[in-house]
Amino acid sequence: MFFVENNFIPLEDIAENETLFNSFISQSSFRYQCFKRHQTNTYYGVRYYYDTSEDSCNIQFSQIEKIVNSTFTYHERLEALREGEKRYREQIKILELSRNNHYATPIQELLLDVDMQTHKIFSELNVSKMLEAFLKEGLINEDYFDYISFFFGKSINKHDHDFILELKLRHSLPYDYHIDKVGQCVKNIPDKCYNDVSILNIQVVDCICQHLEEANNSKLHSIAQVVKNNKKWDFLIDFYKSVEDSSPLFNHLGSIVDGLWKIFVKQNSDELFESWLRFLELNHSTKRKS
Repeated sequence: MFFVENNFIPLEDIAENETLFNSFISQSSFRYQCFKRHQTNTYYGVRYYYDTSEDSCNIQFSQIEKIVNSTFTYHERLEALREGEKRYREQIKILELSRNNHYATPIQELLLDVDMQTHKIFSELNVSKMLEAFLKEGLINEDYFDYISFFFGKSINKHDHDFILELKLRHSLPYDYHIDKVGQCVKNIPDKCYNDVSILNIQVVDCICQHLEEANNSKLHSIAQVVKNNKKWDFLIDFYKSVEDSSPLFNHLGSIVDGLWKIFVKQNSDELFESWLRFLELNHSTKRKS
């Protein structure tokens, strides 16, 4: 551990905190602690014990910079990375806008310059000339997912299909993004999507919580792992406020997250305090007593 801002702090924590790191590299002298393990043979076998030693060294960060890269300083490289990230994010936004524009283009315009009788994509479909004419004249212009849902109640419409597409692309939408046919939508969500934060939709999670048959138990476990691993405690707050019975998710989290109460305390949320008292306190208090 290294001494920074009047405390000995692990190097990993310093690296993750830009303020601490800048304080660290501004020092001309570095104090650090070393932990050493020793062993001794006793009547009962080998015993291990640890001791701590403290030392220091004098070195300028600029000396390290020259060894790592003699052309650019650390802050110059950092700024270049941030500029590069900014450009890539802007390019992604442009591509997403382009994609959305393609989605919004009527099928009439998409097919206008296509010969459906000879084009290789349509050759095996045997599209009749009458159907081709209807499509290109805009006489058949319903979106498939909206169209088919009129006739088959179990089908999903375009809105819900687009939601599933966003899940497949790992694009997170607002937690309260509305789904028209949530039950049918859940049946069409691929299992792999339950391992990504984009699955955190209030309606989807509530539907799974209220239908905990065998298949949905594994889905609930995956969702709880997503919340735990990505520290999505804000989703828990919104979920608790939005649904009638949120206990399945909270109870499952209580079974897989050690120290969940301490996590809730750090969030300082009335909703999380209330959920703990309603769903978790009795069970966990009993465990502590036993």
